Amino acid sequence: MPPTEFAALAQSLAPVELVLGETLHRAGEPIDYLFFPETGFISALAVLSDGAPIEIGLIGAEGVAGVSVILGATASYCETMCQTGGPAHRLAVGEFKEMVARSPVLHDLLLRYVHVF
Repeated sequence: MPPTEFAALAQSLAPVELVLGETLHRAGEPIDYLFFPETGFISALAVLSDGAPIEIGLIGAEGVAGVSVILGATASYCETMCQTGGPAHRLAVGEFKEMVARSPVLHDLLLRYVHVF
């Protein structure tokens, strides 16, 4: 990202400490925040009809939990749960949408991330 776009994004990020086993999003519930882990992993889990979770993806330091909001989603399609604890950054959905609207580079990077994920 260009330094000016990254600086604008960095100002909006709030540092948080993720906790092992912590659920960040629940399937079918509103997405309020996106999470950018610095270290460790966040699992994306589908919940089967019998209630059992199955891992469908893994989000590390290169990724974002809750990124489906860039596609217009308002509710999570899966559960996201911390596989490890550690530092991360949190961004409210409203701020995220404003940031993406002003940052075409960020918008394109995140769309490519969604495609790969």
